Amino acid sequence: MRSPRIRMPGKLSGCFRQVLQAQLGLLIAGVLVASLVFGLNHALAAAFGSGLAIFNTILARRSVQRASELAYTQPDVVMLPVFSGLVQRLLVFAAGFAGGVLLLNLLPLPLLAGFALAQAGYFACREI
Repeated sequence: MRSPRIRMPGKLSGCFRQVLQAQLGLLIAGVLVASLVFGLNHALAAAFGSGLAIFNTILARRSVQRASELAYTQPDVVMLPVFSGLVQRLLVFAAGFAGGVLLLNLLPLPLLAGFALAQAGYFACREI
């Protein structure tokens, strides 16, 4: 007997779509405000930080999707993808932050502000 498999639809799921739309809106708003108030260098750093947050959202969805697939087949290791995804997102952020500041010469504070602003997009999910 086959175990049921949870499938995400081809289109973006409701909550994930809401979060991505909110994050993209916050990215645009943050870049506009940063460019008008502080200049182009701040806007580029904020855009890079927001991009890191959006990429982390995509990675988080992937790890939750893997965990939900394991819930039926191997319930004893269901949290492994969640924790490995957490470590993966932390490393992606650390590498992205270091690369943005050291290699691309972006300003660190606007980069962090852009990341934090885009992370606020998680509040857009009304299904939790």
